[in-house]
Amino acid sequence: MRAGGTGKSRLRGATPDEGTHRRLVRAIQLDALAAVAAARAMRRPESANPDAGAARQTIVGVHVISSQPLSDVVPGVGMLPDAGGGLNAALRAAAARVRMAAPDAALLAMVADLPCLRAEDVLGVIEQAAGHRRSFVADVEGSGTTMLAVTTGVELLPQFGIGSAGRHAAGGSIALRAARTARCDVDTPADLQQCLALGVGTHTRSMLAELQPFT
Repeated sequence: MRAGGTGKSRLRGATPDEGTHRRLVRAIQLDALAAVAAARAMRRPESANPDAGAARQTIVGVHVISSQPLSDVVPGVGMLPDAGGGLNAALRAAAARVRMAAPDAALLAMVADLPCLRAEDVLGVIEQAAGHRRSFVADVEGSGTTMLAVTTGVELLPQFGIGSAGRHAAGGSIALRAARTARCDVDTPADLQQCLALGVGTHTRSMLAELQPFT
């Protein structure tokens, strides 16, 4: 997951000043991260699918890619430096670092702007992804990507950005079925309204209590 307090310029209309904008972006990121950390702590029940044995693998590590220290990051989450060059370059560099330490690891890369994300969403994506060499989760609109997964030995080739779902599919990734809460990313105030209707996490909910028209 790549995170930071800057960016999300189209979301600035939801906040009165830059400081509040940064706090809102951070709150959204912390809710997404909390869901992943909770998924790691959960014991996945036995699947009814006999071919999904690999899907019950443990989430060994959770990492945040950031150029800035995150003092309020969820405990037990690792930090990886942002290599620069944009989101995709940062993810490729982070994937290489993870694979150096754990060559047999399957990887799941995700955006940090998922305030509705739930632990069970993450586990459901992992279970499906275990059956495909490459797979991804499209955003609510169907054109972007919220998560990208590869199995053991497969290189992560992220192409996040506008139209990324089509690029990932063209590169051989399989589109996974995922809950709307795993697909509702936030770029604009309208996106935030949509996520709020689904139910956001505690950090985002607390921030939105200070703002209009999101109360």
